[in-house]
Amino acid sequence: MPKYILLILLILAGCSVDNPPEINTYDEPMTDAYGLTLEPSDEMYISFETVSSLYQNTMACMGMTARAATVAWKSFSEQFIGGAWGVYISTGELIWINTDSTVAQRNVASDTETLKHEYVHHILHMNGMGEESHDHASPLFKKCGQGVYVKDGIPTAK
Repeated sequence: MPKYILLILLILAGCSVDNPPEINTYDEPMTDAYGLTLEPSDEMYISFETVSSLYQNTMACMGMTARAATVAWKSFSEQFIGGAWGVYISTGELIWINTDSTVAQRNVASDTETLKHEYVHHILHMNGMGEESHDHASPLFKKCGQGVYVKDGIPTAK
């Protein structure tokens, strides 16, 4: 009997170990069936497959479709961009996600929620609703891509 208790305790202890997050790197551009392109990127807390599925899910949430954007993970300090989580550049239909931890610690939640928020900007812009996108006036931001929620300095899923 004590052997079984020890075995159960060892199994439970193994389950409580925090595994480091998977970091994804893509050296070549990736394109999905919908035309979404990921530029070579590194330090991504989500995979290209997730990048693609989040775009499809955001379009479904918004009830709109749009030609996909080009997405990249970049160091904003190296690009001389301020300390934002991400940015949508409408003139190039580009979405950049910041790899710097200038706002708060980065993790899966920050990459995911930032990407969804920037997708809302893109989809609104592509559907002729650029003004609602620019000033965050659309209720679709709250519904489909509110942005990163930070609790105690750590991005978390809301």
